[in-house]
Formats: sequence, structure tokens, C-alpha cells
Amino acid sequence: MFIAHHREWFYGWKEAIASYFSLFTQVEGGRGFFLTNVPFPIPMPFLFGREEYKVLGDNVVLFKPREWRGLDGSSLQAMSVENQAKSINSLEKGSVTHLYLTSDGDNSIDSFYQLAKQLDNHVVIVNTDTLTDLALQRG
Repeated sequence: MFIAHHREWFYGWKEAIASYFSLFTQVEGGRGFFLTNVPFPIPMPFLFGREEYKVLGDNVVLFKPREWRGLDGSSLQAMSVENQAKSINSLEKGSVTHLYLTSDGDNSIDSFYQLAKQLDNHVVIVNTDTLTDLALQRG
């Protein structure tokens, strides 16, 4: 399994998918890429629409940016722990997604521990390999 975090300027994604990510579909084994748009707040609807990830070929998963950058509640990326838990708990059962927690706001590992305590029983926290495998299984 190969897992990577990949940043790209918002106007470079189509070329990166065509000329870079598509190369990995020719290599055996699963590949997961967690994408981050630069600058951060610009959405990527041209690639994902409402989906949380995109599968290329049958072995590459591109995960939509889902940053949790702070706790002040001023944006979707800066939700309180309680609102982030509500957001995750309200996802359709069987959803496959991730959360990229950063410390450039006022988040810390304690934010994650507080969040984990507020997740419903149907929410399962997994590692990146398992997450990529689940996305590939779901298609």
C-alpha cells in the first residue's frame, strides 16, 4: 500500500491527474492520495462534485480535501469539536471519508481525542491503508 499527501495549486489539478496520478494506475497495489488544494479554501468541484473521493483505474484513490484547521467556528474548516462531531455523525452510514486535522489554527491532538469521544457507534476510525482499501471496495 502506498499513501501520500499531495498539494497542488488550484489550477494544476487536471494536469496532475492526467500526467501524474494516472501513472499509478499501471502499478500493482493500492494507492491513496490525500489532496490539499493551494490556496486551501478553494473547492475542487470539477473533480469530486459531492463525492468524498475518486477512484482512478482500479487501484488509485484520490481523497477530496477535508481539512479541519481550527476551532473558532468561522468557517467549514474551523468547526468546534461539537459541530465537527455532528458533521461526521450525520454522514450516510457506509460513507468513506477522512479528516485532515492541522495545528495552524487552534487544533491539537486533544481536539481529535475530544472529537473521537463524541462520535456515534456507527463511526469507525481507521488508518490510511484501511481507508484506501474501503474506498477501493466501495468503488
